[in-house]
Amino acid sequence: MLQFSQTPREEIHAARSRRARAWAWPVRLLLIGCLATAVWQEPQLWPRGHAAMQGAWERVAQAVRSNDQVRGFFARLTGGQSGGTRVGLADKLAASLSR
Repeated sequence: MLQFSQTPREEIHAARSRRARAWAWPVRLLLIGCLATAVWQEPQLWPRGHAAMQGAWERVAQAVRSNDQVRGFFARLTGGQSGGTRVGLADKLAASLSR
């Protein structure tokens, strides 16, 4: 296989293109997340997409409510209820998912 040596200018361009490709996936995921958040907050942007997101959210909430292992995971992850009348993050998550 022939290998050509690159000029310094070509090396700079190759390095720049590698950096651009490395940033492409994270930026794409963040953009999709921003779009999904916008549709979630404003259903008129994409009514069918919002309805699909609502249905998926209900299925996730049902799965969390019906599975003790998943509820236990969230309780461990968020620290559970922290004694007394204070409500922990796991309880807040369960309450918001059950709405």
